[in-house]
Amino acid sequence: MPKEENAGARLVELFRQVCEPDEFAEEALTLAGQHLDRAADCDTAVTAHGVLIEGTRGTLVANPAVAEARRERAAAWAIVKAVMPDPEQATAAVSGADRSAAARAMARARWGVRGGPAA
Repeated sequence: MPKEENAGARLVELFRQVCEPDEFAEEALTLAGQHLDRAADCDTAVTAHGVLIEGTRGTLVANPAVAEARRERAAAWAIVKAVMPDPEQATAAVSGADRSAAARAMARARWGVRGGPAA
């Protein structure tokens, strides 16, 4: 799974654009990024094998990677929410168009979107 930069590093960078995360927040965001990386791996498996796969009895069943990707993203979001700064703290560091761009980038990172609509 080649990546230019892992999701944890991207999350930390996005948070740095909005506020100054402490050491704990950076570690937590890196962990959240690892969850997002595993979700991306699951997405790759679903793309390769399909949403429906053949079960042990020969019937079509939902690919377990779909649910796993959902769980990984939920775990990542729980971590991100825990370290999310107060709105007053975030707006003090960034203003205007920069704040809008940072908010959009954080939303894209939250949902695992890489330059397009959520898949």
